[in-house]
Amino acid sequence: MLKWWFRFLEKYDKIIRYTLVFLALAGAGGLVMRKVAYAHWGSVPIVEERPEYKYDRKIEGVWALRGSIYCADGTPLAESIIAWDYYVDPSTNAVNPKEVRRMDVVTNVAEQLNLPLDKVIDVYCRTSGRNHFLCRSTDTQAHDALVGYKPHTWKRKAPGLIARDRYVRKYPQGEMMAQIVGFILKDPTNAVGNAGIEMKFESSLRGTPGRIVGAKTKSRNELPEKRILKVDAKRGADVHLTVLANLQMEVEEALRDACETYHTDMATAVVMDVHTGRIYAMASLPAFLPDKFNSKECKERKGQPNNPHLNRAIAVNYEPGSVMKPLTAAAALTEGVCTPEKEYDIGTSGVLYRYGARLKDHATGKITVADAIARSSNIAFALIGEELGAQRLYDYFTKFGLTERTDIDLPGEQHGILSKVALLYKDKLKVTRVPIGQGVAVTALQLARAYAMFGNGGRLVKPYIVDRIEQEDGEIIYEGKPEVVAQPISEKVAKQVLTMMRGVVESRRGTGRRARVKGYSVAGKTGTAQMPSRTGGYSEDDYNTTFAGIIPAENPKVVIVVNITKPIPTLPPNASPKARIGRFVDAGKITGPTFSRIAAAAMMYLEIEPDKPGEVMDDDDDD
Repeated sequence: MLKWWFRFLEKYDKIIRYTLVFLALAGAGGLVMRKVAYAHWGSVPIVEERPEYKYDRKIEGVWALRGSIYCADGTPLAESIIAWDYYVDPSTNAVNPKEVRRMDVVTNVAEQLNLPLDKVIDVYCRTSGRNHFLCRSTDTQAHDALVGYKPHTWKRKAPGLIARDRYVRKYPQGEMMAQIVGFILKDPTNAVGNAGIEMKFESSLRGTPGRIVGAKTKSRNELPEKRILKVDAKRGADVHLTVLANLQMEVEEALRDACETYHTDMATAVVMDVHTGRIYAMASLPAFLPDKFNSKECKERKGQPNNPHLNRAIAVNYEPGSVMKPLTAAAALTEGVCTPEKEYDIGTSGVLYRYGARLKDHATGKITVADAIARSSNIAFALIGEELGAQRLYDYFTKFGLTERTDIDLPGEQHGILSKVALLYKDKLKVTRVPIGQGVAVTALQLARAYAMFGNGGRLVKPYIVDRIEQEDGEIIYEGKPEVVAQPISEKVAKQVLTMMRGVVESRRGTGRRARVKGYSVAGKTGTAQMPSRTGGYSEDDYNTTFAGIIPAENPKVVIVVNITKPIPTLPPNASPKARIGRFVDAGKITGPTFSRIAAAAMMYLEIEPDKPGEVMDDDDDD
């Protein structure tokens, strides 16, 4: 048998060898053709039930950018910028910076990304692992120079360099309106708004990812002809605010100067249209940088009264003091308890004893309601409060919106505080204290809305700060509009109170003479309120100073509220070193000038003509 086999091999040796070679070549050629056909036509059957061949890709990142936030004049407050995270894969193309021909690549990367050469060499030299982070850059020219493929070749421009696109949130105006704009959490997988407009309108600002569903090859490449679904990514909508950028900057600068002068860091201001509730400016100090919302300073102040994240205009309620007196007068006039000319005998001692407590006043003798507002008489308004009674006081202050949120389109708003139980049943003293702003707490925005009644005929309007939300294609999906909530007082009463408040600024004995604005009539009221002490009662040194006013008083356009917390004015030269600083705190001297500065800026930027043009050239008036 073996002899026969050897003879067979010897006889057909060449035929067998040729046949084996042919079969080997044919097999190899068949495999190659199969791969080519599979890659080009997807010749491997795609079985829909097999998940390994299903293609499902989410389209996001730069294709679904977050919308921007703008001021009324188009000034950007928050915007998303395309950025790239660069990684290095040392194993790709065997990049070795020790070789001269590879060193050119490393040097080019360092120059384009403006990085130290040593740092780039260090990352490229790492041998363990892949995708080592190098840097993040928003430089479009550097990206074009480093990423992509050279023309007519499949070689990368920078071998070993990988770029992953993403977006970063930028706040071009820094601290300006930080509490209003808010910030986003920096988790790249969940970059959601966490304060301000960023949080309130998260669903509108956030981009909508796209999606592609179909089939893929074994090498994970999509087969376009097998695509069954394609949804394009959609950019987030833009939010346009009502705030005027130039006026906002003026307001913030005025507050910073006041804080520096009076050695504090807590202040707020609101500028609002009396007829529509449109917010022209809203400032709060201290502020913070939205890019660094989690800074060490912010962490240290978290939970403190001077927390920079707090929008003090809506998130901090406080006892306002005498700025409540015009509201008490409005309630009394509406109920027919008094008239502007009615006189009250407040005695000659300047002290009123009621329910075991003493109330001081710097006015004496007989005083009309109009003069009581101008001179800020505590006793006169305590007597008016007694005539009104606790029930009517509570009812009117509730109608004026002082116990509820204004529902402005911002998160974190606090409601006012006025205890019904304490006022009506528990504490008889409160009927003489609530009328002068003690035992009641409001926010600056609530106070601005209540004062706006005196300039718009007695109507309570809803404040709003978002003008519109606009999609990329121009479609407006939300629009802020004026809204009248109620009419607690008549037009006649509103005009009567407005006229009486003019005496605060224009009368020689008024407490707010420093709030005057040349060329314009002003109606307003000062408020100097002792702050509650942690040990009970009221502090002798800590005060809230407020000025709330309407300008022009002849034809009301704007209501402005300025509050400065815990001011420390400089002691007079003749004061003793042991003199209490608190006794020299006066809202008319502290917030009055700041109001005047803000009001003048508002008139200029809103292009409101003077109603007292004769005063414009009077440079000798130096109250």
